[in-house]
Amino acid sequence: MPAESKLPKQRLLKFADYLAACTPEATSYGRCVAEKPERLAASACAKEFNALLECFKKARQFRSILEVRSQVTTLHKATMVKVKRAKHSKRVMMFYKFKYGIEPPFTVLLDGTFAQAALKNQINITEQVNNYLHEPCKLVTTACVLKELDTIGKDVYGALRICQQFKSAYCPHRPARSASECIVHLARRSKKPENTKYIVATQDDALLEELRKMGGIPLMSIRFKTIILENPSDESVAEGNKDSELEKAKALKDEILGPKVAPVFKKPKGPKGPNPLSCKKSKKGKAVVGKLGNKKSVEPEKKKTRRKKKTGGTSAVVTVDGSGA
Repeated sequence: MPAESKLPKQRLLKFADYLAACTPEATSYGRCVAEKPERLAASACAKEFNALLECFKKARQFRSILEVRSQVTTLHKATMVKVKRAKHSKRVMMFYKFKYGIEPPFTVLLDGTFAQAALKNQINITEQVNNYLHEPCKLVTTACVLKELDTIGKDVYGALRICQQFKSAYCPHRPARSASECIVHLARRSKKPENTKYIVATQDDALLEELRKMGGIPLMSIRFKTIILENPSDESVAEGNKDSELEKAKALKDEILGPKVAPVFKKPKGPKGPNPLSCKKSKKGKAVVGKLGNKKSVEPEKKKTRRKKKTGGTSAVVTVDGSGA
C-alpha cells in the first residue's frame, strides 16, 4: 500500500478511537446539530462542541500515556527476563562449583554447530557468553572441530572462521576424529580433579544427550535466539549428591565415635649414660680445726711403698726415704 493512502487510514483509525472514548459528548453534539440543521450559526452548539473537543484532548493524552505505559511495560518485561536468565545461570554454576569444583574463570568448549547457530542468529559469542555467565570466560575449540569444518566445506565457512578465532584445547587425536568424539573425550578427562573443567557449548542433540548421561558437565546451547545454560541432568544431581552423602556419613561417624586421633609415635631413646647415683664421688681434703680455731685443709697421708733393689746378688729393701733395711 502506498504511504499516501496508508497515512489517512491511520488518522481515521485514531479519530475513531477518540470518538469511541468520547461517545457521550459526540452524541450530544450530533443531537444539537440535528435539531438545528437549517438555522445553524457559528455560535450554535458551541457548548457541545467545546465539550467534545476537551474530551478529544483528554483521550489523546490518555492514549499517549497508555503508549508510554506499554513501552515501559515491555522494557520491564525484557529486563525481568534478563534478570531471570542471570539468576538461572548463577544458580546452575553454583551447583557445579560446589559439587564438581568448576570455578571462574570458566573455559567454554564450543563446536561447529554452536558457531553456526550463533552466526545464523547474529550472536556475538564472546560478548554474550561473558554477559550471560557474569564471569570471565575463555572460549576454546579443538583441532578435530576445525578439521571437521574444513572437511565439510563452504557451507560452514562462516562457522570455521569463527572457531579459528579461539585457541585450540589440547587433544591427543592423531589422526583427527569427529568433533563429537573429541569433545566427549575431553569432557570425560575434565572430570578428573587435576584437569581443566569445561562448559560444553553445542547444538548437537546426540552429543548433548551423551554428555547428560555422563554427568558433571555444564551444557550450553542456543534456543530462541538466546544462549541458555541447561539445568543439571539427573545423573549430575545423583553423582553430586553421592559426595555430600559421604560427607554426611563421615560427620555422623565423627559425632558418634569422636574425631579420629592420629597415633602418637614415641621418639626412640638413645644409649643411656651412667647412673649418677652409682658413680663414686671424688674425695676432697678434710677440714681440721687447729689450736687457734682456724680451719686448715689437710691432705691425706700417702702410703709409703717399698721396692726391692738388687745389688750384686744381694737384695736390700730400700724405703722411700732412702734408708736401707
